[in-house]
Amino acid sequence: MLNVLNEDGFTPVMVAIHNNREKTLQLLLSQGALLNVGNTSHQSIEVFAKACGNEIAAQLVQQAKIKCIDANSQLTQPLARDDRK
Repeated sequence: MLNVLNEDGFTPVMVAIHNNREKTLQLLLSQGALLNVGNTSHQSIEVFAKACGNEIAAQLVQQAKIKCIDANSQLTQPLARDDRK
């Protein structure tokens, strides 16, 4: 249910952003809410936050994206080669 669109086409993350619930947003993001889900108007979560005038939420989403990218790049780093035989 973390990433499901409601009848208005909003995810729980978008509802938290729209209602200025930054702590709820932080909780949703920490629990793995997807950041690449758009609403029925095809707005990304970050664009939606800015459109709502919620700059704090936009910053939180941006920070979460950076953490996700960092985590993914660490997972895809080549393994160190062991030249000892």
